[in-house]
Amino acid sequence: MKWILLAITILGFPVPVHADTVFSATGSGTSGTTLTGTVDIDAVNGTMDYAQFYLSNGTSLYGTGGGMDGTEYTVPLTGSDGNPWLFNINAISSSGLIGYDGGSFTVSYPFGDSYFEIIGTLTPESSVSTAQTPEPSSLALMATGTLLAASALKRRSETSHFRKS
Repeated sequence: MKWILLAITILGFPVPVHADTVFSATGSGTSGTTLTGTVDIDAVNGTMDYAQFYLSNGTSLYGTGGGMDGTEYTVPLTGSDGNPWLFNINAISSSGLIGYDGGSFTVSYPFGDSYFEIIGTLTPESSVSTAQTPEPSSLALMATGTLLAASALKRRSETSHFRKS
């Protein structure tokens, strides 16, 4: 019976499973080009939801996903100019984006004969945590199962009590 009560206690409380932090991005690069934008990172799960940048030359860049590459988190970007770009969050720990709270980055166009790079900083703007909340039908199913288990245990203990007499 103790274990059932413990399970109800643990399952009854919402558990944080997702914490988004939105970072503002600013940077400057070769030939005076500047960059502004936002990056949304889930620092609990260590994933990037999206990166959106705007260059002063009118090009916009967008990317999602990505992964660790040594000490950098690399995300392929698609440019409104039709060219592929790369977004790298620099010098992060081996745990990737888990616990990430801002730092330096580069956005580059390292393809073909030309190389273009912007160096910038990610600064936290806001952080939102969401909790996993069970839906009502899941709670009803859990309650029904708990009642049935308690009833079976009670019946079993009563039966074993009569056998001893």
